[in-house]
Amino acid sequence: MKKSQQSDVHKECEYADVGEISVVWKGCLCQENSTNILETHTNQYELIKTRLIDEIGLDLYHIHPCEVINIAMLWLADDMVASSVAYDDHRVVNRFALAVCFLSWYDPKEPWNNMEGWMTNEHECTWFGVGCNEQDDVISISLQNNKLSGSIPKEMTLLNQLAKIDTPVNTITGTLPTELGRLKYLVTLDVHKNEIGGSIPVEIGSCPMLKKLQLRRNALVTTIPNEIWKLTNLEILDLSNNQAVKGTLQSEIGSCTSLKCIYIYSSRPNLWYYPERNRTTIKFANVGFF
Repeated sequence: MKKSQQSDVHKECEYADVGEISVVWKGCLCQENSTNILETHTNQYELIKTRLIDEIGLDLYHIHPCEVINIAMLWLADDMVASSVAYDDHRVVNRFALAVCFLSWYDPKEPWNNMEGWMTNEHECTWFGVGCNEQDDVISISLQNNKLSGSIPKEMTLLNQLAKIDTPVNTITGTLPTELGRLKYLVTLDVHKNEIGGSIPVEIGSCPMLKKLQLRRNALVTTIPNEIWKLTNLEILDLSNNQAVKGTLQSEIGSCTSLKCIYIYSSRPNLWYYPERNRTTIKFANVGFF
């Protein structure tokens, strides 16, 4: 009986290789506690850990070996040893954050439609769906309809120049991380048609450049934070087709002077009110309940 169970587990764990990712990931997927690090990788792994702690203040001393942040560091150590490249701190953070995104969103049993470049030694700015500026800052992640699953990792916000997060039509779960409020250059957050639950974090109101907030067709049960109405650059707000969107549109909406389109459907009746000063800017509004 024991033998049969063991063989079943191994059968489930026959995953295809993903780029140059460490075998430790396979061990974790197979519910093993694999912590082995090749001797040749140990120094590089410890160096990466120290650099990430110094650069971004992550607590990397109390992590489980199978946490995605640990596997991302192991992959990065693999990558740097295999390619004999010494990345500067900027690229270490870029590659680490993107590796965490990949490990959080990738299901080996349901591979991405397109994962060209991801988890290889190719420059991260050439990876499918990743956009960079001339300084090699990652400014956009566009992976719509690409079979992403899992939740949005808070480590994504280490890419602090991000202007666009565009991951609609996937099966992303979990909640919107409060750390999104760190993205001071974020212009577009489009995660419509996923399975994201919970509430809209008030920290979204700390993204002063935000123009497009597309959260429709998720599983949000939320009150609209008043902080949303303080986003003076916000043009499109779409919260339609969620489980429950509660709250009122009171005078605070008047601060959203750029607002052009607003879509809110709720399963419960609420009082909706548009201040006079906003009626001239809003081109289309569909607000109500079913």
